[in-house]
This record gives sequence, structure tokens and C-alpha cells, in this order.
Amino acid sequence: MRKKLGMSVLIAAIVVSALTFKHSAMSFQQGDSSHPSSNSVTGNSVAGASVSIPEHIPYRIFFHNVYVLNREAEKAEKDNKHIAARTYRTYIEQTGLREGQAQKLIQIASTCEDKVNAIDQKAKVIIDHRKAYYKDGIVAIGQQYLPPSEELQALQQQRNKAILECRDELLKAMGEKDFDLVHHFIQGKVVPKITVSTNVKVK
Repeated sequence: MRKKLGMSVLIAAIVVSALTFKHSAMSFQQGDSSHPSSNSVTGNSVAGASVSIPEHIPYRIFFHNVYVLNREAEKAEKDNKHIAARTYRTYIEQTGLREGQAQKLIQIASTCEDKVNAIDQKAKVIIDHRKAYYKDGIVAIGQQYLPPSEELQALQQQRNKAILECRDELLKAMGEKDFDLVHHFIQGKVVPKITVSTNVKVK
């Protein structure tokens, strides 16, 4: 008898121990309620309960959205599709940032994308190698599961740190007032759409 693993479950089994959150070295001013007191935000689980979400997750989503939508806007402008370009830029405009500050956001989002992609490429090499251990995604009789990868754990921590460093750079580049606009946008528009599943089913 052999057990069949779904691809997503296989990958989850490989990296699940690496999905840990490393606290950022950044510290906010004491008593400033406009900023998080820790590097986590509150989101929803599939059961509807409130859960704590590491802050690198919504910031990664936000920076990625900014990067992709700005890239699409630039492409639309080159094709003289100005209405489409304005539509793509709506997401950034909703933050309430002025043009100069919005450009800083776009630059930092692009930097974040490059850093994360570089780390993801390193992780992919390791994941592909580990996936190859399970032929056709199947665990054969008597075959042992691979132990959690220390390399993947280290890369996950690097990835989380890189995202939070970009968040810190955004604060440094904008100042607290404009950073608050971004932070509140993420709290209001990004975080509520994050749903955390606490169960992984093996089919």
C-alpha cells in the first residue's frame, strides 16, 4: 500500500517547519498607538476567530500588489491605454500618498520584490530536490519522510526579515505621518482579506 500526497500538501510538509516569524529589530516609539506594538496583526481564521498574523505577511502582499499593478500601469501607458493605466494606479492612490511619496513606495516595493524573488529561487532549488525524493509525489512502503530542512528554515527567516527591512525602509523614507497612511491602508484593505487555515488535510 502506498500513500498519495497532493502536491500542495507535499510542499507544505517540506516547508511547514520553516514558516516561523523572526521578530524585527525595528522598534517603534513607546506609547505611539498608531503603530503596532509587535510585528503581528489580527486576521481571521477559517472558523471566523481572530488570529495573530505575522506582519511580514500583509506587507509582502501589499508590496507585491504595488509592484505588479505599477508594472501593469507602465505597460498600459506604453500602449497608450491611459484609462487602464489609471485603473491600475487606483490601488496606490487609495493609500492617500502624495505623488512623491507614492514613487518612494513603488521603488521600495520593487526592491522588496527583487529580494524576495532571489530568496525564493534559492528555496525552489532545495524544494525541487526534496520533491524528487518522493517519486510522482508518492511515499513508497517503508520510505521515510525527509526531516525538516534547516536550509529552508534559514531562507524563510531571511525572506521574512527582508520584507520587514523594506517596511522599515518605507518608514525611514516617508516619515511617520505618511507611513501611517500606508499602515492603516494595509490594516483596512489587506489584512481583512487574509484567511488563515489551521488544518491541512491529506487526501
